[in-house]
Amino acid sequence: MKKFTLILIFSILITNCSQDNIANDSERNWCIGKAQRADNLLLFMKSDNNEALRTEYFDIISEIGTAEIIYRNDYDSNPPGLLKVKEELLSNDEEALRFCKIWTDISADNE
Repeated sequence: MKKFTLILIFSILITNCSQDNIANDSERNWCIGKAQRADNLLLFMKSDNNEALRTEYFDIISEIGTAEIIYRNDYDSNPPGLLKVKEELLSNDEEALRFCKIWTDISADNE
C-alpha cells in the first residue's frame, strides 16, 4: 500500500509539473501558425506590394528578432531561424520549443 501511494504521488507530480521555459501545445501551434503566416506573406509580397502585408510580415520578423536576442542571452546559443523553426516545432525539438516559448511570451498578439 505504501509503495502504491508513493507511485501515485510521483506520477501526479510528473504529470502536473511542466517546464515553464518550454512551449505547451497551444503555444507550439501558435508559433507554427505564425511561421506559416510569415511564409505566406513573403509569397504574397512577391506579387503584391501591399503595405498592410509588408507591415504584418515585418511585425512578425521584429518579434522573431527580439525573441532571438532573448534566446541567445538566456541559452548562450543561436536559436532556430524562421526558415527552420516550423519544421523543428513539428518534430517537437526542445530548442525550438524554448524559442517558441520566448516568442509567445513577448508577442502581444498571442492571447
